[in-house]
Amino acid sequence: MITNGDHRGTSGAREGCATNGLSDAHPCSKLLFCPDLLEASECSRLIHFFDANIEKYGSAHRQNEWSHRTIGDYALSAKADRDVLRLLNRVKFHVMDAIREFFGVRFIYPQASQLVIWPEGSEQPEHVDTYFPDTSFSAILYLNENFEGGETFFIDPAHRILPQVGALLAFDGATLEHGVGRVTRGTRYTNAMWFTGNIRSVGP
Repeated sequence: MITNGDHRGTSGAREGCATNGLSDAHPCSKLLFCPDLLEASECSRLIHFFDANIEKYGSAHRQNEWSHRTIGDYALSAKADRDVLRLLNRVKFHVMDAIREFFGVRFIYPQASQLVIWPEGSEQPEHVDTYFPDTSFSAILYLNENFEGGETFFIDPAHRILPQVGALLAFDGATLEHGVGRVTRGTRYTNAMWFTGNIRSVGP
């Protein structure tokens, strides 16, 4: 439901991925929203894994505000972290299927997947996703909602997506300006993903 520029999916039985009836001319129609891509118990599992392993796998980042706030799937051990890797890979494949169906693209490949923590006071100003070359789509899987603030916002026109546990948001992150509002209370956790249509941009 879109109300006063806010978007929060409804809970309950699976509703599929949709733009909630918006016309193709509306910028929100460029957003793929799946209200329950992942069960709450699996979201909690990823949060617990992050909290238990951030000191082990978190790394210093060239931008200080991101230091020890992300765990990339590339850093995980294929043996020791097998179950979590399987879950993250399953999420990626579900997201790619949803992107292919919703946006009508034939080929889509994963570039990166990260578990991210957003502590109280953190935010991200408007930007486009150009860190990876040839990014076609960005995706956010919301792992919790027991915090305040931390909405995903878009610039033109101004509207925001309110986090909902287990929900997926996907869009063309390389062209749609977006950001994250300040987390005013609690801690926000997400699984951030980037995808490309160019297989040559996919790492080994």
